[in-house]
Amino acid sequence: MIGLIRQELLPRVRSTTQFKKLREALDAFPDVALEEEDYRQAAKLFNTCSRHGIQGSTFDFLVCAVGARRMVSVLNDR
Repeated sequence: MIGLIRQELLPRVRSTTQFKKLREALDAFPDVALEEEDYRQAAKLFNTCSRHGIQGSTFDFLVCAVGARRMVSVLNDR
């Protein structure tokens, strides 16, 4: 898991108890270090998708780039 995902998930929790439970559950996933190539690949994905009318945030494309490098699935809660 990249740190940005933790940062995205934890602020959504309102109660202290729920925050602690979620934080502890997320602790089971070690942090994946980001590499320079992840940022370049994210920019490339952003540009490719934009040309085809697909929108996403820079955060979304960074998650996808890291997932592709690590050959893991990217889950979407939407």
